[in-house]
Amino acid sequence: MGHSITHYTEKVTTEKKLQAWISQITDCAYNPQETGSYHGNLTIHRDKVYKDYDEALAAIERYDEGWYDDHVVKYYGLSDEGRKKVQEWNEKRDAYIKAHSIHKRTSKYVGCPKCGSRLNLGYIRGEKCPLCGTDLRPESTIEKIKWYDKKASECAKKYKQEFWLAKIEYHC
Repeated sequence: MGHSITHYTEKVTTEKKLQAWISQITDCAYNPQETGSYHGNLTIHRDKVYKDYDEALAAIERYDEGWYDDHVVKYYGLSDEGRKKVQEWNEKRDAYIKAHSIHKRTSKYVGCPKCGSRLNLGYIRGEKCPLCGTDLRPESTIEKIKWYDKKASECAKKYKQEFWLAKIEYHC
């Protein structure tokens, strides 16, 4: 015998489908040797949509009073297609960053535009001046990286959907 806490997430569009989903996940959420059905202590919070899964999970933890107290909340997440497209933009950005690293230069030294130091590339880790922290890449490279980040962000907004997160607790 043990104690089980399980989290379920699903994209549900109608109230009827929400009730069917809740029934599906609670139908087996009990120990038949100890009780005949799910305890039924479930609260559906429809009033707020949380910005992401982590915020929804934190909200459930705040609502939870600690004794077989189940909750269902809404949050925004990415569709599968959106997740794929955002990942593609991030991969393109990462490839661009790698291709335009200061360590790809043929010269042995690089100058810092802020503090004026002349730095040996062999001793620099990363892309920033070790003395003042200024990014040593050209401004055009930094702008292009920001452009890729903007595209990924726009894509994430375009494919944002509402999902439900449920915490189901039972004795097994």
